[in-house]
Amino acid sequence: MVYLIRAPISPKNYDSWLCGGALVSERFIITSAACVRDVQHLYAIAGYRKYVSDEQINTDPCTTKKKKKVVYTSTPKSYTFVETKLEAWSDIDIALAEVESPYDFNDSSFEVLCSYIPAPILINYEAKYQIPGTDAIALGWGHSSIWRKPGDEINYNQQELHYASILLEDKEVCKRYYSHFKNMSEVIDKYMICSLGKGNIQENGEPYMKTASICLTPAQRAMGLVGMPVSRTSKL
Repeated sequence: MVYLIRAPISPKNYDSWLCGGALVSERFIITSAACVRDVQHLYAIAGYRKYVSDEQINTDPCTTKKKKKVVYTSTPKSYTFVETKLEAWSDIDIALAEVESPYDFNDSSFEVLCSYIPAPILINYEAKYQIPGTDAIALGWGHSSIWRKPGDEINYNQQELHYASILLEDKEVCKRYYSHFKNMSEVIDKYMICSLGKGNIQENGEPYMKTASICLTPAQRAMGLVGMPVSRTSKL
């Protein structure tokens, strides 16, 4: 798991800006097109469960030594970023970010300075892992229940990497909750994975006994998390 934060020289003066991603090779990170189109001059942070803000990036022991500049980004040619239109920025919302130098997946100093040695993920090309009812894990540093509103200056990013065990849902269910957004049904069909409800696997991929469900409305669950599917025997 990787996160991107803006560099101090970024022309976008966002506070608390953060975007997640995952290593797919020594140099490349898969992430959101909306992130790299909106903010230029980024650093990538890998191997660290802790969230470090852009103001602290040059004082934290891990990020001081292990941050890497993003030197190149690639998004789909037809992608259009319009911040105020969900149906626009979520359409083909995928990108690659290249870092300045390759990660060493045997560098044990990450365990001393950061949290763990970075490793690439395997990319799933099999549709059978995207069918409704498949167990998945969503990862991130975002708040689990608060969406920051314009004018709110509180940093709601979580200090440690969080995960949620989820189940993939039928896309027809998602489409009902997004029906008031123009063209979202097509976007969901082509480019999204939907989730609804609690899954059956732990952070390490092992199954666990399900407990009582959290009291959420169907709408809250349907519009909550989107995750990459993993098998019951996968290790993170």
